[in-house]
Amino acid sequence: MSGMYKLYLAGACAVACSGLWAAQIHVSSKGSDSSGDGGVQKPYATLYKAVEVASKSEGASEIILENGVYFMPEKGIVLKNYPNASSPLTIRGVGDVTVHGGVRISADNLVEVKKPDLLRRLPDKRDGRLYALDLKKFGVSKVGKVRPYGFGAMGGPAQTEAFFSAMPLTLAKYPNADQKIPLGKVLEDGFDKNNAKAWDESKEKIGGVFAYTDPRHERWANAGEVWLSGIFHHGWAYNTVKVKKIDTKNKSVTLDTQLPWGLHKSHHKLVVNAYQAINLFEELDAVGEYYIDRENLYFYVMLDKKPSASEYFDFSLLEKPFFELSDTENFTVKNVKFTAVCDVAIKGFRCDRLVVDGCEFFNLGSSAVNVSSASVEKHSAERLAAVNNEFKNCKVHDTGSGGVAFFGGNEAKLLPSRNVVSNSEFWNNARLQKSYSAHVLIRGVGGVLSHCYFHDQSHMSVGYSGSEHVFEYNYFERCCRDFDDMGIIYTGRLPYNRGNIIRYNFFAETVASHKSSMMCGVYIDDGSGGTLVEKNIFCRVGTPGRGGGFSAVYFHGGKDNIVKENVFIDCDVAASQVQWSDKKWETYWKQYPSNVWLVNSELYIKKYPAMKNIMDPSLKRMNSMFGCKLFRTQPPLRGKWDLNLPMEEMKPDIPCGEIDYWDLNLVKKYFGKDPLVRNILAKKPGLLK
Repeated sequence: MSGMYKLYLAGACAVACSGLWAAQIHVSSKGSDSSGDGGVQKPYATLYKAVEVASKSEGASEIILENGVYFMPEKGIVLKNYPNASSPLTIRGVGDVTVHGGVRISADNLVEVKKPDLLRRLPDKRDGRLYALDLKKFGVSKVGKVRPYGFGAMGGPAQTEAFFSAMPLTLAKYPNADQKIPLGKVLEDGFDKNNAKAWDESKEKIGGVFAYTDPRHERWANAGEVWLSGIFHHGWAYNTVKVKKIDTKNKSVTLDTQLPWGLHKSHHKLVVNAYQAINLFEELDAVGEYYIDRENLYFYVMLDKKPSASEYFDFSLLEKPFFELSDTENFTVKNVKFTAVCDVAIKGFRCDRLVVDGCEFFNLGSSAVNVSSASVEKHSAERLAAVNNEFKNCKVHDTGSGGVAFFGGNEAKLLPSRNVVSNSEFWNNARLQKSYSAHVLIRGVGGVLSHCYFHDQSHMSVGYSGSEHVFEYNYFERCCRDFDDMGIIYTGRLPYNRGNIIRYNFFAETVASHKSSMMCGVYIDDGSGGTLVEKNIFCRVGTPGRGGGFSAVYFHGGKDNIVKENVFIDCDVAASQVQWSDKKWETYWKQYPSNVWLVNSELYIKKYPAMKNIMDPSLKRMNSMFGCKLFRTQPPLRGKWDLNLPMEEMKPDIPCGEIDYWDLNLVKKYFGKDPLVRNILAKKPGLLK
């Protein structure tokens, strides 16, 4: 048998196993679960019915979702031990298919509000007219409540949100747009969750008390629930907190929500220590703002004119994932849009070979996909080398708290997960939880992030922990532009993590909105090391911050990091680091004993000899930088560097004046003849067409 024929048979088998020869079950929004049979002529009406039928059949099944919107406002689909190796399942959309976690109401049902008592509560100056819907008339009997977000907050589904013709609206707030109110003088620190034993038990466990700086607070003294959204302590710790009391006599605010560190009480505060007031009917003044009376189930929105009958409002209601998986294998979802769910769209535990392909996730209360892999210990070498869970060719945008999270592999045995995120676009995925809502989060061993496009994110884009991950051929722009002390790609506090590679990526136009903030492109924090940052291009990336010296690439306390053959264009500083004293290195890890569990692993030390005795505080802690090229960028300023080769000042191919906004085409125009630049651009960072 010829080698070519063997390849043909292998390919045919792969196609068959993928579902081409599977039993097909058709679903249509015009079908019927009671009288349908799942055929083309008599399709079912719901995914619930189709999955139920598929799970009872032997062999592979393919559910075909025909063009339309499929509403799932009350319950998701729970799958356990199905699909599996012998019974794969594919759900495939044909045409424009949307799975919807709430209700859709035609904008033609809006009624303009003319009641004087309601209009008097609004600001005198407003941009539009107030309209309303009685949600009860459309079958809504309950909506999700606003809840705390941020450090120290319990997780869970988001509140019910409103969206206008698939676009997010803004929960009524003050000030409008991106303006914020500076945090006033702290009068009482409040309960400190991280130091609970020191709390005076005779005092109420409030979130703290501060003097307000804007008299606008007096408008809200008798409002319903008032929430504040902002930074109340560390510059990286965003929180949404509930107000207990607004005291107009003493001009103070008492917080009901307890914070992990209490309120920031010193006055060397950052500019980012500020907030907005949200969820206020009294602040409906800008077009696109809305408010939901969650007790009486009324929706109010400010618009410049009544929308057309073809436009609509979506309300998220489902407080569970669309799909909740456990111990599943061979599950594929393809060409489906997911929207208006309060929770994660797809959540999985111990999953093998989950494939999400060509889907779009938007207007979600939480994230798109959050999946942990099944154990890899018994996998063959061939199976370990193959792709496992995969997210590809998708779009994720306008979510409440993140994009895709994959967890997998075996850290103790350094066995890879081969979880892959590829050729997908991510933007604006921190609408509710504004910090630490990564576009992509990868944990464990051997994950891959490739050819993705990340843009317009307030905080980190990629977070990771573990070893031997590869982040390559990605394009980042306008990311990590708010808060403080963060990087576009971020990890930290795990000294045994090794073998991570960040290469052939393009970072552009990432500087913080506040010059007092510290932001960078790649941030290896709190003693982590063993990372290779190689052959990336950084264009105007990094904000020096309060003390200066923050940079495009930044290391904090770790060792054995390598910055090799990168290009830095119009960055303040190429790379920098903070060295920990021997004493700090020795004492720091006593706070985090679980973070050092593999530092003495014989397997790790054999593969990564530099790890030997890594916890010895007197061990030399050095990072390396060599072969890099700089244009209008300062060389390393801080820390102990092993500079194997001098930095090379790069000259443009043609005269280059001040550039307003760097992109790939301009880098190619001005530096395309440089061999290193040419090599990086040849990898085509960003989406594959």
